[in-house]
Amino acid sequence: MFRRVIAIVLLLACTAGAANVALRVSPVNAQEPPTAEVRLGARAFGGGSFSIGLQHRVDGDWRTVTPTRHILPRSANTNQWHTTSAVAIDVPQANVEVGLRNRTWTDEAGPEQFTVTLGDTRYRARCGRLILALNDDGLEMQTGSRNCEEIVTVRPAELTDPTDVGAQVLRVAARQLSNVGIELGLQRLVDGRWEALRQPARPVLSGLPRNVWRYTSVLELPALSADIVGELRRGASIMTRDGDFDIEVDGRVYRSQCGVLDLRILVEQILVDTATEGCLGSAPLLTICPTSHCDVQQNAVYAWESRQIGASLNLIAVTRSEAQAVVNAIYADFYPLSTAPTVSFSGEQSHGHADRYGIVLGTNVRYLGAVVHELAHALIDGSFVRDPGHGRAFTSMLLYLWERYFQVVDVEAARDDADRLGIEVGSQAPLRAKYREADHVIGQLFCEQPHHRNSLDLCDAASGAMSERLDVAVSGSYTGWGGNDNFRWAAHADDEGGALRSYVATDAVIGQTGSIARLTVRCEDDQLEMNVYWDVERDLDWTILYRIDNGAVQNEEWISGWGTWGDTEYKWTGREDASDLISQMAWAAQTGGSFTVQSHAQDNPSEVYTATFDLDGLFDTPVQPNLARCGR
Repeated sequence: MFRRVIAIVLLLACTAGAANVALRVSPVNAQEPPTAEVRLGARAFGGGSFSIGLQHRVDGDWRTVTPTRHILPRSANTNQWHTTSAVAIDVPQANVEVGLRNRTWTDEAGPEQFTVTLGDTRYRARCGRLILALNDDGLEMQTGSRNCEEIVTVRPAELTDPTDVGAQVLRVAARQLSNVGIELGLQRLVDGRWEALRQPARPVLSGLPRNVWRYTSVLELPALSADIVGELRRGASIMTRDGDFDIEVDGRVYRSQCGVLDLRILVEQILVDTATEGCLGSAPLLTICPTSHCDVQQNAVYAWESRQIGASLNLIAVTRSEAQAVVNAIYADFYPLSTAPTVSFSGEQSHGHADRYGIVLGTNVRYLGAVVHELAHALIDGSFVRDPGHGRAFTSMLLYLWERYFQVVDVEAARDDADRLGIEVGSQAPLRAKYREADHVIGQLFCEQPHHRNSLDLCDAASGAMSERLDVAVSGSYTGWGGNDNFRWAAHADDEGGALRSYVATDAVIGQTGSIARLTVRCEDDQLEMNVYWDVERDLDWTILYRIDNGAVQNEEWISGWGTWGDTEYKWTGREDASDLISQMAWAAQTGGSFTVQSHAQDNPSEVYTATFDLDGLFDTPVQPNLARCGR
């Protein structure tokens, strides 16, 4: 849509030099973007364990990186994949900042002009117009012509030959083979998720001598696309994610389509358009106006945090004395001469709160993860850092505590997931610990006490052991099956070994009968389906009522019939093409939402069946990457 055969270089008025820069028109050079070269390594220890690491090429030399969790233990099962903790390597990347020339935007003084910063050079758009388009050639920018009668294309050299540095976040996967060799692979963190395993041409190392590193052949990683960030006013930010733009305004995230963002200044407002669904036209996205300050991230941060620690710190229940011991130890690392906040349990509230004087834990939050959450609040309050509650300072403080004291949490993945969801995170924590005495206290509490059976992974992380992973997908798609207390999932290839069929299912009680209803989200024949199975006797009508969370009730006609699950026969209702409905459900699931569906007997409209399904975690199972790609 926004492609051109020529690039007009430095067309925007440059504000870091002459007011007007002469235009030069030159052919577009299709340069290969810079990539990163890595190789994977292992060395044998005595006793049958191995250390796993990697090297990346910097200015022609190999630079070694050893992850924190890097030990493949002797007890690792043959052919069982394990992964290291995440590490980041520096790679070339174009970094673009979009902002406003007037940073004091108020009701009386609207935005004056857009600015774009690349490296040390700042450009100013013309005519209150800036169009950003992400395509196969990278980032393309457009603005108004000198007379504001046309739209012209801009490709500064900093975009095609990046001079800035970005980070590729990686982890190494390793498994011990039956012939005493070690097979290695690499995963990149992309938009909060670990992508499919990449392997070099020669991924197996065998006959490793003790304490000597050996390496695989070189593996070339894809280049990083341009990283675009910006603030159009306080509380209105822009960032790139997975080939599109996210604009977050007052806690709500708006997603562009087809990688296109069209910004126009209109008096005191900014009008934002994007492409239509088919990428052939333009469609309005939102209007940005002045706003007030509030804790706009609170609910989003709760859901984000739960995804990061739900299978680790949230499983470790604590007594009041244990919680106080953790708070005393960590607080002393930051403020060695100050009294730590007093921890108390409350039976009158379900959640928690904290300040520099005290931490209160309600009935539902008496676990280690909540202690760390409230401690982050207390530390910020004690330092008098300004933060609305769960803003940039808090999220960066929480990530710092996880990274420093609780390495069971994948901090790089958590940060990337926050970026993907539009949650603002400070570039660094507002406070840094002065000492590291708390590690010993945490180890005594949770590694040496036998009643803390859920703290095994926490203790393994402290010793540098690699994480055991059952779901590493070499082919790029998950296949297999599994389940937990709330969900069941499965994925398998069809008879020809082609398209994957995947589903995830969860149950709820039918309120009127006490029997079970089952919800499934399924990819079948490259199409997303949503089905509800009802354990009832009567045939069901096609007319269905449903509601997502507390939204409006929808009335639709679905397909109905019967189906089997195991050896049980169910009545069945469903939508064959459910991609739009599933997208809404996935959005609600991020904040622990619900899906309520109602059907009635075909021959008796007064005989009604209702089921409410908890969506929290429905889209976090191993088959989610399969579902996300379904139909694309």
